[in-house]
Amino acid sequence: MKRFLILFLLCLACLLTSCGGNDTTPHETDGGFSTEADTIPETEKHTETSSDSTEATSPEVETSIQKQPPYTITVVCSLREGVTLTGGETVQSVESAEDFIPLSVTVGSDFCYNGYEIGGVVYRDSTIRLPEEELTDDVTVTVLASYLAEDLPVVSVRTDGVAVDSKEYVGMTLALTNTEDILLDVPGSIRLRGNSTYNFEKKPYRIKLDQKHSFFGLDKAKSWVLLADWLDPSTLHNYAALTLAGTSENFDFVPTPHKVNLYLNGEYQGVYTLCEQVQEQAGRLDLEFEIKRSMGELEDYNFLICMNHNAPEKPGTEEGVTYFYLSCVDRYFELEYPTREDFPTEAQFDRFMRLLQDYMWDTAIAFLTSDRAYLTQNVDVDSLIDLFLVDQIMGERDHHWKSVFMSYRGAVGDAKLSFGPPWDYDFCMFTQWTGEPNEEFNLSNDFNPAEAAFFYRPLLESTYFTRKVAARYENHFSNALAETIAAVETQAAAMGESLKLNQSRWYDHLPGITEDNVDFFVRYLKNRKVVLDRKWG
Repeated sequence: MKRFLILFLLCLACLLTSCGGNDTTPHETDGGFSTEADTIPETEKHTETSSDSTEATSPEVETSIQKQPPYTITVVCSLREGVTLTGGETVQSVESAEDFIPLSVTVGSDFCYNGYEIGGVVYRDSTIRLPEEELTDDVTVTVLASYLAEDLPVVSVRTDGVAVDSKEYVGMTLALTNTEDILLDVPGSIRLRGNSTYNFEKKPYRIKLDQKHSFFGLDKAKSWVLLADWLDPSTLHNYAALTLAGTSENFDFVPTPHKVNLYLNGEYQGVYTLCEQVQEQAGRLDLEFEIKRSMGELEDYNFLICMNHNAPEKPGTEEGVTYFYLSCVDRYFELEYPTREDFPTEAQFDRFMRLLQDYMWDTAIAFLTSDRAYLTQNVDVDSLIDLFLVDQIMGERDHHWKSVFMSYRGAVGDAKLSFGPPWDYDFCMFTQWTGEPNEEFNLSNDFNPAEAAFFYRPLLESTYFTRKVAARYENHFSNALAETIAAVETQAAAMGESLKLNQSRWYDHLPGITEDNVDFFVRYLKNRKVVLDRKWG
């Protein structure tokens, strides 16, 4: 039998996360390549490497093996001894088989196997195979792999090769590794998420687990999200905003951001922000309740809505059922909780929607006219002010038309409209990234009443509310912002290698943009604190 050559570089800690057991048997085919995305071999449940498997392992990989279990993958290699592989290893010996030559290589957490390439065609199978007639000495097989940094936890999702390319859920298993709270083989489903971000190159994902699980010690839940932060090469905007908002006692709930490296079917996807799914947080917000036929007024209900001007464009939406429109502010509002299915009758749901729209109309008019009496009686002004200050600090402009959540607890006697959870800060700093901070950011030219979100206008027009804003900033947010800046700098330094990976994966055509964005964002926050301390401190 003729033998053939491979250029090799191999695989990784993500292999742990993209697999979940001990079966390393490769996918069988009857001669020729398997063009289906095969399951990456499973991780081995031990922490020491056998003597024969470490011969083809570089010293750097051996070091990483001490930190995590080793991973084994089967590939073919030339029988020629002395061939130097890409990773610096030298082939010692291999054994031939009938129609392919397998080589088991144990590697650590530095690489992730992404498949192999022959003649410009990429295959995702875990074992390289050739028909016997193609077994020639000049065949070149390139094993594709990615370097995996060890500075972030790793989330690995595998779907048995099924593409995740729509908002239709596909089955998956998930693993969380490279952290103290390891999860393996967690079943569930995954789909794309987002509105505008849905169309970007780096895709955001929504995860729904079959059973509730906790990530990083957070409350157990089924629904989680992986924010791609594609508009933000620093990947720190959402992290900073949610960290800052999390210092407030006036929000009923704030998602907790955790930075992770994501692998999908063994392929590196980049640095993501893992956090709770906001749209399904009725339980976290203490909104869930039983709807009875006797309920007839808005004060009998709890609800969660989100202002989203894209609501009519979402698939499966229906005006008067999943969203409603207020012409007085030219905005759409999605109903997140409760849904029509929660009501005993459709007639009762329809009445609830009419009451809700009437209430929101009156509230919108009160915002537009800065009606102090109405707002203090019907709105949780403290949560409104805190959301305003987070937006002011972050330079958030999207919230004038989308991604603003509001809740109401009539069923428990607190019949006021509360703002939050805070959400969606990847596009911020009053503008897209420019490379230089604007030293003139202030209220008069960036959030004047004519351009601000309609619900912020009283905070800018009414002396009563502007004084409350200044006092809240001075007493809480000035110090909270200083702490957030420190947290951002620490996080940026801690994930330096992962940011380089993310840069090469998504912004390779823009050299240096990640480093520039991190530097710019930190300078922006520090500059923003100086401006606001001067105005409100």
